[in-house]
Amino acid sequence: RVLNVAEVPGHARLKACTLLIDSSSSDSTITVVTNAPNVKTSLLVVVARIGAVVEEDNTTITKKSVGGVTSEGMLCSCPMLGWKGHDNSAATIPPDAGFQ
Repeated sequence: RVLNVAEVPGHARLKACTLLIDSSSSDSTITVVTNAPNVKTSLLVVVARIGAVVEEDNTTITKKSVGGVTSEGMLCSCPMLGWKGHDNSAATIPPDAGFQ
């Protein structure tokens, strides 16, 4: 779940997103930097965490600086997951899907 979205200073298209990745723990948040245009607070998104491998191009997700902000993962797009949807948007999960 997206808890917060902030613009990355000096980078018009980049957003630093604070994500809650485990609703059972109060300290389970990570920061992910993205250029996905559809990201906003309270959306349920699909995230590839550090160590995940993106099969599309065999890239392993690492912790790195993006626009001067440390990113701890990557938001997945629908095509990355084999779903229909836009290439440059983050894949979202409907609120009634049973996730918290």
